Amino acid sequence: MDAIKVLVRKGFDVKLAIVGVWDEKYKCHLEELVSTSNLKDRITFTGYVENPTSLIQNSDVLLICS
Repeated sequence: MDAIKVLVRKGFDVKLAIVGVWDEKYKCHLEELVSTSNLKDRITFTGYVENPTSLIQNSDVLLICS
C-alpha cells in the first residue's frame, strides 16, 4: 500500500484489486490500512474470483503471492 501511496502522490492514476480469500482478522487489518491511508477509492477487495481472466487482461501489473 505504501507503493500505491507513492504512485498517487506522483500523479499516477493507479487502482489495486486484491483478489482472494483471507482470514477474517487479516482482512479487517488490511481494510483498516486502506481506510487510514485514504486509499478507499483506489483499492478494492474482490474476494474469491473463479475466473480472473478479465482482471488479468485489464491489468498493467500483476503480482501473485503464494
